[in-house]
Amino acid sequence: MTPLGDRTAPVLSTELETTIFPDGAALRRWVRRRTRRHLHGVWALVGDVYSILLTLIVVVTILAPYLRRMVVTPPGSAVGAGALGGFATVGLDPGWGLLALLMLLVAVGVGSLGRLGPLFLRPHEAAWWLPMPGDRGSLLVPVARVEYLIAATVGATAGVLPAVAAGGGWLAAIAWPALMSAATCLVLSELIKAQILDRDVEPLRRRLIVAGAAACLAGVVLAFPRSLLGNTAVALLAGVLAFLAVLGWRRARGSLGQVHDAALLAVVARSFGAHVSLLSLDTRALGRLLSPDPTRPADPSSLRAARIGSRLPRPLGVLIAVAQADWILLCRQRRRLLQMGVGLAIAMLPLLSGAVGAPLRAVGYLIGGWIATLAVAEPARQAWFDGGPDASWPVAPWVVRAGHLLVPAVLMSAWSLLSLAPAMAALGAAAAWNGLAIVVALALVSGWAWAGVALRSGYREMPDFAAGLIASPMGSLPPGVLQMLTQGPDAVVVGALTVALVASGIAVPTTMLLGIQSAAGAVVVMWGVRTNRRAS
Repeated sequence: MTPLGDRTAPVLSTELETTIFPDGAALRRWVRRRTRRHLHGVWALVGDVYSILLTLIVVVTILAPYLRRMVVTPPGSAVGAGALGGFATVGLDPGWGLLALLMLLVAVGVGSLGRLGPLFLRPHEAAWWLPMPGDRGSLLVPVARVEYLIAATVGATAGVLPAVAAGGGWLAAIAWPALMSAATCLVLSELIKAQILDRDVEPLRRRLIVAGAAACLAGVVLAFPRSLLGNTAVALLAGVLAFLAVLGWRRARGSLGQVHDAALLAVVARSFGAHVSLLSLDTRALGRLLSPDPTRPADPSSLRAARIGSRLPRPLGVLIAVAQADWILLCRQRRRLLQMGVGLAIAMLPLLSGAVGAPLRAVGYLIGGWIATLAVAEPARQAWFDGGPDASWPVAPWVVRAGHLLVPAVLMSAWSLLSLAPAMAALGAAAAWNGLAIVVALALVSGWAWAGVALRSGYREMPDFAAGLIASPMGSLPPGVLQMLTQGPDAVVVGALTVALVASGIAVPTTMLLGIQSAAGAVVVMWGVRTNRRAS
């Protein structure tokens, strides 16, 4: 027996020191065994995967001939010649244009994906598992596997478009989906690395933008790889990227245990909020959840415009002050500028290719303008979410609404000028100076129409979820949901269709078209100011 108080006496082992805690995989197995009777089983999952794949195959089979005709038409053909002869000023290959658009869209989306994880747990999983001790790596491995599988599937599906542009064939049908699948997995590896190290995704975004710009330059200089040799090179590149993707997965798997619980809980809260926003069809709340917080300035703003407005009559001063606040908000969200750039690329890339038909050019122009307008509509969305600042101005509510028009009008006028550059270049080459002046005027007038679209989209009403549901072929829906979904796109069609016809080369710029655009812009501006007036 050891004497009492002897410091050399051995310390009795406690239960905590001898207990081996289960890792994350063991916790998942235990929960799976206890909840097995409540699961649908593996065959239900197989059925869901089969349904999704069958749907994709049917859609691709139906659309493939039409897509091939749209993107493989030889440049210089009659398709898409439009009313402005010699409209294609650069001769961008549509295949490279597709790749550039895909890269730019991914560059915009990586910020939102970073906000949602990509590693995450469902709320009930976080509530049960995170308070327990054990290794986090094995707990997150199944999540990472599923996400890599989803990334590979999405990349392979997106790879169908460049495969069609490459002219089809078995080699292109295998090489391009494999290449896009491996590239998507590499992007996912970088997102996981950024989440583990708690870093920003801006370096990844810059690399994607550079790659998209390089694809645009390649489309002007090089032909898209459509030969057997070109598709073989694509297949070899796909193999290299697949090897790098496997290495990225091995590195990510070994570092999954370094994810902090606080970061996972923040992702869980955002994911749950995004799910609720989708169920309630509240895209504005979804955008706030997925958007990063505005950057904090190092120094206070000088508010020069507001100081000048203070010397003017009260309505004019309020207009300038509201515009000043909107400008500060947009300057603190640099991602909005990138979104406008992506919208400009979507609108212009079809215009620069002689192989794209005129109707598709017009549709692309409207979609690009809509994406850019959503970027400048953030002040209106913020005003709808928090109406206190707008209600504090000592003027009528419509004056404050008009103040929210100024910054979007200026930015979208500049956007319209850039988007109409191919049309202006064609008119300048033909020495049609009168038409050139009309196109410039169309761009300036359409900027106000796009600003009205921003207000109509930002201030749109929410459905009345307290009222009774309405039976429809798409299920039971609350009243007003169709109105909410169409407020914004309807203004795009009314306010921008004329300038889209001119941009695509379908219509020749005339004084009558300028008058129609001016009237349509005035209507859209009134729509935006009067939309959901009860929110003011």
